[in-house]
Amino acid sequence: MTTTRSFRWDHAGAPSLTGQAGAFKDLMKAVLIGSAGVAYGSGASAKAAAGWSNAFPADETTTKIAIRNSLAAGGNGCYLRIDDSHAQYAIVRMYESMTDIDTGTASAANVDLYIPKSTAASSATRAWVVIADERTFWGCTLASSSTPAPGEQNNLSSFGGGDVDSFIPSDPSCFIAANDTTDANTTCGLFFNSTSLSVINGAGIFLSRDSLLSVASTPFGVLSMNATSTTSATDAIGGSLRTLASPMPGYVGDVCVNAFAAAGGTLRARLRGLFIPLSSLGPTTSVGSTKAFIGQPGGSLMVAIGGQTNTAITAPNRGRLFVETVQSWG
Repeated sequence: MTTTRSFRWDHAGAPSLTGQAGAFKDLMKAVLIGSAGVAYGSGASAKAAAGWSNAFPADETTTKIAIRNSLAAGGNGCYLRIDDSHAQYAIVRMYESMTDIDTGTASAANVDLYIPKSTAASSATRAWVVIADERTFWGCTLASSSTPAPGEQNNLSSFGGGDVDSFIPSDPSCFIAANDTTDANTTCGLFFNSTSLSVINGAGIFLSRDSLLSVASTPFGVLSMNATSTTSATDAIGGSLRTLASPMPGYVGDVCVNAFAAAGGTLRARLRGLFIPLSSLGPTTSVGSTKAFIGQPGGSLMVAIGGQTNTAITAPNRGRLFVETVQSWG
């Protein structure tokens, strides 16, 4: 079993996310690898890192790093490469394998993807959350402010990477989810089509090679991200006013379901740790806030990240997705 760990901008000793080169790289290095296994803090407030490793420490620079998930914890050994040489955004890739910090094979996406950091190239701090275990991470940045607000959607960018729990034998099953634009003024929320989980071109959650389909190095955008290139205008699941289902009659509280990925007409994998609320939570829930859902194991507590249910950034579409912060993701 893996151990789930939650990190956020307002923890004591947490790294700052700013509009400066290297800020996102340092943040992700801290929470995924840490120093002697500690992400930040000291004494009773020390936060253990997620258990990933620095793949090429001799090649690391102030703005560039390759981070590998844990084989010992059951990970596939995929590599997250971060190029954080730009002030307002970082460039990310996920590879099945790498031979050095600049050379990888079987990229989960055949294009660079981006993590917006700040709407200004400055030292002003921004809000962020990262939830991770030894195999997978999810996160969200708020590029315009250090104070998230309920119903806020502008300038939120959700992201993720690492392993999925594949239903396909011998599936490499690493993925990357991030924005398709360098513009920190855009919104990038995980976007779930309400009628199907069909392939949608453009930015998205990209899965690496699908052994079932025998397609080498071809990414499958299994779920769209709301960004400038998204063309779908279909209502979708995501905890907004355009909800898939109302709360169950007789239940006091909200229900959520695990998120899954489909590709090639096949249900391919469970997205580890990621959950979709079935009732409207976007207008009342700020990114980084926590919530307990009914029907989940005792002690479960989930944190909100940005979800988006339509290409239009309007109140009915402002959704939230949730990531488990306490229970193991398996």
